[in-house]
Amino acid sequence: MIPSLVQTAAYAREVLSLPCGPSSRGASADEIEKLVGERVRRQDVLYEPGKTIQLVMGEAALHVRFGPHETMIGQLDRLATVAGLAGVELGVVPFSAPFPVYPLTDFILFDGSVLIESITAQQRLDGADEVALYGRFFQQLRDAAATGPEAVRLIQRVAADLRS
Repeated sequence: MIPSLVQTAAYAREVLSLPCGPSSRGASADEIEKLVGERVRRQDVLYEPGKTIQLVMGEAALHVRFGPHETMIGQLDRLATVAGLAGVELGVVPFSAPFPVYPLTDFILFDGSVLIESITAQQRLDGADEVALYGRFFQQLRDAAATGPEAVRLIQRVAADLRS
């Protein structure tokens, strides 16, 4: 899945509206819209001067469709734009590259902690050994990923396939 930090509002709405999403716990359409708004507001960090954000995803995230083609095309266009931001390094591990580690779930490394998001909860890991292990896993994924213009070309190729 595309990381929430770079999701468009339309893509986030589709993801959050899935049967396994917040609606399964009784969230209303208005509550889902509030969640979408929160995701979009969190993206301000992408534009903060002096901040560096590194994101890595598997190529499968570019192909799995949530909602109509237009939603996915808009999401892919957003990724290509974000990849060009000065403080953002966007990586995509292509299908042709063997995954060096098997990420069982999304995880976020920040401020000496690891945040793991699941369907029902978030888990925060603060132990130095655990954080170091996730740091090594992230570095292995990052090393295998296409970044910069190479990542943008991959994203644009997938978007062109969707448009045709």
